[in-house]
Amino acid sequence: MKKRTAKIAVETERLLVIRRSQSSFEGWCSHCQADVKLIGLEEAAAIAGAGQREIFRWAEAGEIHFTETEDGKVMFCLNSISRHGTHASGVLLQL
Repeated sequence: MKKRTAKIAVETERLLVIRRSQSSFEGWCSHCQADVKLIGLEEAAAIAGAGQREIFRWAEAGEIHFTETEDGKVMFCLNSISRHGTHASGVLLQL
């Protein structure tokens, strides 16, 4: 009896829509030296297509920009996440 092998290719497409998040706001990014959209951890992870721990690893490594609010909340620079080269393509933002 002969063994038969089949190759299966799966192609996916991703579209993520985020509308008027209450946890995002315009703020200063000291790395970009510009006013940018700052987003929370959950949004950053969703946009990047990564886990929340991965987002913190990138931030600690200086790969994406972040700032802390006065109440201790970490906010991430949307521009740096978009430039990071992750799965951010196909994301429609209406923040």
